[in-house]
Amino acid sequence: KTQEFAEENWLQRKDVQEAMQAYLKYYKIQNLSMLYQNMYRKAMSGDVKAADWVVKFSDSDFFNDENDAVNDFLNNLNIPIK
Repeated sequence: KTQEFAEENWLQRKDVQEAMQAYLKYYKIQNLSMLYQNMYRKAMSGDVKAADWVVKFSDSDFFNDENDAVNDFLNNLNIPIK
């Protein structure tokens, strides 16, 4: 019944879906950061393929400093404190 309750009362709400998307995006960023750190360590120890990967990844949009939907969502999040 808990799953049914969640599906009927929470999962259909737009704010909950946006929060889930924000969380999953953050989780993806965290995992990519860990992957980058591991590949960077390999590259620094002499792994040429890892070094190539680090260079390509560094040129990607991952390091873009622009605000994104996650930051916009979190900045507009209003949680009342009782």
